[in-house]
Amino acid sequence: MTDFGRTFRCLPREASLRRLASRLWALALGGRGSRRVGWRIRVSSTHAIKATTSCLGRPVARMGGKSWMVEEFHGHAPGGESLSADEHVARRLRSGPRLHDGHFDGVTAPIDFLDPECILLAARTDLGINARSWFYLSRDRGAHWDGPFGFSGHDIGGAATRTDILPISSQHALFMVTCAKPDGQEGRTLCAESLNGGRSFQAKCRLPYDDESYSIMPSSVRLDDDTVLTVIRRGRGPGRMAGWKHSSEDLGKSWRPLGLPVENTGFGGNPGSLSLLPGARVALVYGSGIAPYGI
Repeated sequence: MTDFGRTFRCLPREASLRRLASRLWALALGGRGSRRVGWRIRVSSTHAIKATTSCLGRPVARMGGKSWMVEEFHGHAPGGESLSADEHVARRLRSGPRLHDGHFDGVTAPIDFLDPECILLAARTDLGINARSWFYLSRDRGAHWDGPFGFSGHDIGGAATRTDILPISSQHALFMVTCAKPDGQEGRTLCAESLNGGRSFQAKCRLPYDDESYSIMPSSVRLDDDTVLTVIRRGRGPGRMAGWKHSSEDLGKSWRPLGLPVENTGFGGNPGSLSLLPGARVALVYGSGIAPYGI
């Protein structure tokens, strides 16, 4: 059982979240093809970016999160040299411009979504109507990755899938997906489903979204009574809200809004992370881009 009191601590009030992000990106990007990155990274309005370095580093926790290191990603990045980062890297490193269906394998043996030693990692090209997504499987805790596997039957325009998966049974799982809005821009959230161990997928329900903003990057948990709770990042809209909270009592077929868990996390919003705690409790961890910054 994870001791959350030891795993998370508040950042010092004087710490700048933007400065911290720069340092984390430098650590993550410095391990591939360069001797030292240092902290000379361009910071945009919401991201710390080193666009000339591929995004394939993988932070790994040791000793229950007491120490961290960055390992190489031992999997195949289709079409380019980055995962889920086309909008952040130089064109020569992007996957989207060179991606085609031949890059993807099909899942032949069903995935056991309840296997605690099976890890699924979702990845994407960029954002908007032309985004494409795929996923990997690891059975040795991320040391090696099989795939990339395509989302077969996943007929959703502009799917920019992050890893938010809810196992229901051994071959049944819900995938909470970011996809394009009707205008072709990112972003709204959709609940997709696989009933056959990842061999095919279908859209189940589209969640409400904001015409003037985005509603993306869901983080979800399944409660003991089968209620699904998800928190969605919002940004760029009136008030710069942190996110919407929704619940589903029919495993993703319909959703009921529950309001705002946090009213403001700064410009662009901030993706939260939901975790189940003992005693039927739920923790929401998120960053704040408002002074004095922090987590």
